[in-house]
Amino acid sequence: MSIIEQVLTATVTAEQTLELPPEIRSKLVPGETYRITIQENIIELTKIPKFDWEQWRQNLSRDGEELTDEIMEEICELVREVRHENRLERESAS
Repeated sequence: MSIIEQVLTATVTAEQTLELPPEIRSKLVPGETYRITIQENIIELTKIPKFDWEQWRQNLSRDGEELTDEIMEEICELVREVRHENRLERESAS
């Protein structure tokens, strides 16, 4: 399977907002969350997947299974989601 990479350009306006091309805007859904990683001259946006509560419950309900890397990652993602929601609530209250 090959991955096709598409290179697009975004422009910073005088108001310091980012003007995204239509190809990117069409992929954005209100309420989605993105992780922003900054390294020197690189700013990277990575979509944070919604936490799958049903999958988590299924994994939790398995009796006698040891704590796998997959389960640990689910727990970490849950913690990240709760922290993010708490941060947004604090910021909106300010």
